[in-house]
Amino acid sequence: MSPLFDSGITVVNSGANAGIYVGGTASYSTLGGVGQWVVRKSGDGGSSWSTVDKYTYNGVNGASSFGLASDAAGNVFATGNAGSSAGGHWVTRQTSNGGGSWSTIDDWQYAAGQSTTSRAVGFDGNGNLITVGGSGGHALARTLVNGTWTVVDDYVGGSYTSVGTDNLGYTYAAGTSTGSSQWIVRDPPPSSSVFSDVVVGKHHGKHRHH
Repeated sequence: MSPLFDSGITVVNSGANAGIYVGGTASYSTLGGVGQWVVRKSGDGGSSWSTVDKYTYNGVNGASSFGLASDAAGNVFATGNAGSSAGGHWVTRQTSNGGGSWSTIDDWQYAAGQSTTSRAVGFDGNGNLITVGGSGGHALARTLVNGTWTVVDDYVGGSYTSVGTDNLGYTYAAGTSTGSSQWIVRDPPPSSSVFSDVVVGKHHGKHRHH
C-alpha cells in the first residue's frame, strides 16, 4: 500500500465504536496502482492503527474518501468520489459497528455521465446528515431525511468543500467560486432547508454579505 493523501478525520469519544477515524486514498499494487478509498481507525489514541474500510467502485474503479463525521450513537460516515466508466459518483458510506462492516448509503450523479464529487459530511440544524461537494460548476448540498436523500442547494458558479452547523441551528456550506480566487459561503435559516444567503470573499480575508 502506498499512501497518496489523507483528507478527513472524526472522533467517536465513547462506547463500543470509540476511536479516531481518518480517511483518504491509497494505492494498492493488487489493483494495479488504482487509488482506493481507505478509512483507518485507532482505538488507543493513535498508538496503533488498522484499516477498517478499503473501497473501490464495483471492485475495479478508483475511489477517494474526502470527509468523515460521526454522530452521538457512534455511527461513522465517510463521503467522497468513486470513478466509473460513466464519470465519477458522489458516494457516502456508513459503519455502525466501529468499522467492522460498511454500507453505501448514497451513490449519486448530478446528471448521467457527469462527474460528481462529495467533499464533506456533517449534520444540519435538525440533526440530518448533510453532504456537500460539486459537479460541473454547481456547488451542491444533499441531506438525508427519513431515509431519503434530497438536493437542498444547487448554486451555480462553484463547488463546496466543507460544511458546519452552529449552536443556533444555522448550517453553512463553504467552498470556492468557479474561475476566480473567491470563496463562497451559503446558509439557510434554522428550520429551513433552502440555502439563500451568500457570502463571497477574496482570499485576503475581506468578505461581503448579500
